Amino acid sequence: MDRESKKTVGAISINAPHVRTRVSQLSGGQRQAVAIARAVHEGGRLMFLDEPTAALGVQESAHVLKVMVDLKENRGMSLVVVSHNLEHVFSIADRIAVMRGGRIVGVRTRAESSPKEIVELITGGRRARRRRREEGL
Repeated sequence: MDRESKKTVGAISINAPHVRTRVSQLSGGQRQAVAIARAVHEGGRLMFLDEPTAALGVQESAHVLKVMVDLKENRGMSLVVVSHNLEHVFSIADRIAVMRGGRIVGVRTRAESSPKEIVELITGGRRARRRRREEGL
């Protein structure tokens, strides 16, 4: 178990003191990375992450985002990330789906969108309403 844990933790570059360290003694970022390592170890190709950086500091958030990008780009995993942090969303997403009131109000590619447009979708801004009508949403 130690050998497999070290291999998985090392493969996704988690900065943890030792695999036998209690999770309660880890930082928030390390805890999040351990949760991701557990999911990676299970072998799935799809991971759902709900606000993965919400309670983390700047450095811890950066590390978790780096791990997520590595999983996506180097390990072929698909990630579905729920987040309100648009800076983080734009740093990792390929596609962005915006929900308001339990309904999808728009789907955009990162390359063809901007944080301003996403905020308009979130808030129901005039430009977003016009584009949704054009798309038939």
